[in-house]
Amino acid sequence: MQILSAAASDVLLLTPPGSPISLIQYRMLGGTLDFYFFSGPTPSRVIEQYSEVIGKPAWQNAWAFGYQQCRWGYEDVSELREVVRKMNYSKIPLEG
Repeated sequence: MQILSAAASDVLLLTPPGSPISLIQYRMLGGTLDFYFFSGPTPSRVIEQYSEVIGKPAWQNAWAFGYQQCRWGYEDVSELREVVRKMNYSKIPLEG
């Protein structure tokens, strides 16, 4: 279940004494309510249903996940070439 609302709200889950039935009560103080219920029946199916509503995440560029090398502080071109050589040897991508 997902509730989208900018308004204040309460959700009460209760089972009255002596009753075999549980209750859910939603109290909203105005605003717009988007209410979704994902019935499953399995947890993986609930995740699939949820992603159908909100969408799938976008793929990230590979370079965004890891190491980034700054060019600041190199004394000369030969020092920079040595850094590039070591990065290539270690199979660390240099292009962004």
